Amino acid sequence: MRVTELTKRRLAYVRMYHDLIPKGWEEIGERGGRLWELYRGARYDHKIVDVKIAPGGKSLFVKIEK
Repeated sequence: MRVTELTKRRLAYVRMYHDLIPKGWEEIGERGGRLWELYRGARYDHKIVDVKIAPGGKSLFVKIEK
């Protein structure tokens, strides 16, 4: 079976998504996700502790903790 580069990137993204989301990571995509809560006071006592770039470079996975 032939696998294109697009398929490889998509599979890598899905693997990363299913690995990180249950561990408390948040995806930051085109609309910025929930980052606005850090700046507007909803999560004033939280901070970004780690960031990973998703395969393909189109979104980020962010670890936010108190």
